[in-house]
Amino acid sequence: MVVPDLDMKLPGRGFWLLARRDIVRAARERNAFARAARSAVTCPDDLDDRIAALLARRCLDQIGLARRAGQAWCGFEQVRAALAADRVGVLVSAADASADSRRKLGTVPKGVVALELSDGAALGSVFGRDRVVHVAVAKGPICDRLVTQARRLDGFTDQGQVGKLN
Repeated sequence: MVVPDLDMKLPGRGFWLLARRDIVRAARERNAFARAARSAVTCPDDLDDRIAALLARRCLDQIGLARRAGQAWCGFEQVRAALAADRVGVLVSAADASADSRRKLGTVPKGVVALELSDGAALGSVFGRDRVVHVAVAKGPICDRLVTQARRLDGFTDQGQVGKLN
């Protein structure tokens, strides 16, 4: 059975693929997993969707980790203050945020990665709120891991899901 192993720690034979939806689909359709394993394997039809969901969850988990470490801020005023203090490494906007809401924050400063991720309800669940539109994550190791996961997720999302990766 083919199982996504994002941590690369599960026992068994591993297959390395580029983190892109079209690559995973092509490998599944061409039966590349069975050829690489040199035996019959079961590959779920929705493997690419499962991987995308796992990567999206990892991004939200990294934001949650940053929040618990005091390195993430949500809400327009807190995000704007963190941007003004030059403490932000990643600026996350909900995919369902209005253009007006994004425009109010202004341009993203150089060196800050801008992400469009999930929806306001999912971002809100990280902060124990109903809905959150803007999140800022401080520079540092957690921020770096979030960017890495977001770049991997970018290959599995349709246009506009993760959005602008500077």
